[in-house]
Amino acid sequence: MKKSLFTFLFSLSIISVSCTKEKSANQNVSTIRMPMQTDDGWYAGNLSSAGIDSQKLQIMVDRISDSTYQNVHSVLIVKQGKLVFEHYFPGYKFNYEAKDFRGEFTNFTLNTIHNLASVTKSITSILFGIAVDQGYIDDVDEKLFKFFPQYVSSFDSLKSTITLEHLLTMTSGLQWNEQDVFYSDAENDIIQLFIVPDPVKYILSKPVIHLPGSEFYYNGGNTNLLGEVIQEASGLRLDAFAKKYLFDSLGISQVRWIYINSDMVYASGDLKLRPRDMAKIGYFMLNDGVWQSKQIVSSTWIEKSTGPYVRFNADEGYGYQWWVKKYVLGNASIHSFAAMGWGGQNIIVLPDLEAVVVLTAGNYATKSPNDEIIYRYILPALHENFKYDYEKIRNEAPILTTFAIIKPANTVSSSIARLSGHWYGRGDYSIADQLVVERIDSTTASVLYSWGDHPRGYFKNGWVRRNAQVDSDGRIKFTLDSATLTFEIDKHEDVLIGYYQKGDALSKLIMNRR
Repeated sequence: MKKSLFTFLFSLSIISVSCTKEKSANQNVSTIRMPMQTDDGWYAGNLSSAGIDSQKLQIMVDRISDSTYQNVHSVLIVKQGKLVFEHYFPGYKFNYEAKDFRGEFTNFTLNTIHNLASVTKSITSILFGIAVDQGYIDDVDEKLFKFFPQYVSSFDSLKSTITLEHLLTMTSGLQWNEQDVFYSDAENDIIQLFIVPDPVKYILSKPVIHLPGSEFYYNGGNTNLLGEVIQEASGLRLDAFAKKYLFDSLGISQVRWIYINSDMVYASGDLKLRPRDMAKIGYFMLNDGVWQSKQIVSSTWIEKSTGPYVRFNADEGYGYQWWVKKYVLGNASIHSFAAMGWGGQNIIVLPDLEAVVVLTAGNYATKSPNDEIIYRYILPALHENFKYDYEKIRNEAPILTTFAIIKPANTVSSSIARLSGHWYGRGDYSIADQLVVERIDSTTASVLYSWGDHPRGYFKNGWVRRNAQVDSDGRIKFTLDSATLTFEIDKHEDVLIGYYQKGDALSKLIMNRR
């Protein structure tokens, strides 16, 4: 079904960043402290020496603490080789069998290991690179069937063309339903691996439905085959290989793997590590594979694995089990590569900023706020030019130039009066938005709304004027295209939060004051 203009406008143009002077209702910068200096290999640093805006990070902490952003368990930042920010929050441990996957409630600390979900895939990629460096595997162009001669009957002529690189880049072409069936459903192929008697045979028996190398599909079966290739080539089960060549070298002792069976490690998910140890992985990936003068994996492997082998658009892609993204706002363009896991597990490497960001969370059944946190607080704290370019937004989302903003009467409450004025923003898909609240009183408002071109051509720019309702809680509401749009002032900052709701679809937009 073809989506309407405003469905695209709000469902694809979701998150943007505030660049005004931020005001927090609970602001107390002294609550942010230097990370604790321990003997785990990290040197603790401070935000001011690293040139990081602590005020923005304090607002972030306030918003997570009061559950404006829910189910975030930790945020860590490494800058120029030092751990400069570290904060933990209480929450629920992951439990696959519990409602909404919420297990035991706990106070997460620097010594609490956390489920990494699919961040495990990126670690398996590192282990694969180490196996190549150590000479156990000759080249990523080697054919998959070479490592599984016992399953030769499963390989037809097309399947025999699958290479190790196809597995690394999720382009094997093997049929898989992991992204189409809920993880709570036993029919999900990744869950089937824990049920069938021979998981490797199960994966290899899948038909090839796309020419290998031609189509991307996120397939944990590929990653588990990579883990088995490492075992076949090295003679070490994946956990033993990881201990010998990775974790011992990093001084990581708190490690917990999940096992599909006694001979097979679950290589695609649910490894548990401390967030500080996740940060070590991010840092040596940033530092050309070196941790404390020791080469963990070759810089050549890092360059290959973090390049966008698969491109989704101009700014996003996928390498060897690593996601590649360019964060763009205003005149700032920040390159990154990241390990990403279900529920909000992230290791984000920012080479341009000499920084690593780690987040852990429990949003397994709810929408993750991580992107908004990164755009609104972390990147602006790290990069002073990561902010709106108003002139570009004004040009892309043209609005009438003849409007006049009428100051609200003194009888209008301050919470409602603050809605008055000219607001603007830019979403994830680089769609510019403007809202002008021309006139407002205690019950009604007159608004102008405009939007920019969609970068993929779904719609052109335009504008509308609407009469809106104002409720007693200080929210503006009006309808467009059978959808309800609601705008309210953020309780922490002088930004306007917009919500688009049409049926069960609910999207969010954040706008800055002009």
